[in-house]
Amino acid sequence: VAFWKDSPMHRPDDVVRSVCGSVALKPETVIVLESTADGVGDYFHSEWLRAKMGYSDKVPVFVPWYEISNYSHPVDDPQALWQAMDEYERRLWDEGRYGELAQLASWLTFLEPHTAEVWSYASWNLAYNVSVTMPTEADRWRWVKAGLRLLLDDGLRLNPSDPGLYSSIANMFSMKLGANTDDAAEYYRKQWKEMVKSAQASGDWSEVKLDPVKMRAIDAEYGAQDWTHPLASSLYWAHWGLQCARTPMARSELLQAVYQALMMEANLDSRHAPRALKAMQDAMRESPSHMLSDLIKGFSERYGL
Repeated sequence: VAFWKDSPMHRPDDVVRSVCGSVALKPETVIVLESTADGVGDYFHSEWLRAKMGYSDKVPVFVPWYEISNYSHPVDDPQALWQAMDEYERRLWDEGRYGELAQLASWLTFLEPHTAEVWSYASWNLAYNVSVTMPTEADRWRWVKAGLRLLLDDGLRLNPSDPGLYSSIANMFSMKLGANTDDAAEYYRKQWKEMVKSAQASGDWSEVKLDPVKMRAIDAEYGAQDWTHPLASSLYWAHWGLQCARTPMARSELLQAVYQALMMEANLDSRHAPRALKAMQDAMRESPSHMLSDLIKGFSERYGL
């Protein structure tokens, strides 16, 4: 489903609505939208977020690649396998290829330093694909942090006005740290909280890449934020990314990142709900869609707005 694109004649949400309308609401019927994720802000990603936040009639089910039997093979004799490896293969085994992946990220961003998709891919690889194979939460956080650092330290330094990078950063903060899509997410939030508290105590915000002047602007625009929570950073990067977004697609992705962060904040504190609704309505005026209209209706009913 994530690979379905808009065309002059059809949109993914219209097709799904038509097909689902033909399924009888009777026992032993089921509707499944299955896909490998592909991109941010598209129909499948939006539906997944709606399901995760409880605004959809669908139940989100996530199956990591490493839990699929086709991607693994049992080893009958581990000692024999080890003896059959050369020195290079043993080193890759010890490293779990993680060093290779980190080197790949370095090469890709060196060869294409001004292509946002390259930075997004490399950071995603570190923060998602590598981190989930780590044995401890601390090890996982090290790789998630490396993915963030890649974008914040180098990606933005070389591409300070690329809205795609702002979108990737905003979604990293909301989905990897802010949501519970990773069973170590609570640990990530605690680590981020300590980093921000350290910045607050020292007055040096360089480690978390936040500008106090811009933070006060966010507080004024969207209400006082808990800056120790990753969702505030997601809102921060989405908002400031909009300032350099020039195309309808770029603006749509960042507007979605704004209302997504505010909706998730509303789940934690309902006082954020009115601003989340306003952000959705702003996005609707700029990029109308049936899906967003349904989302606004469900959100309004849930919070009595």
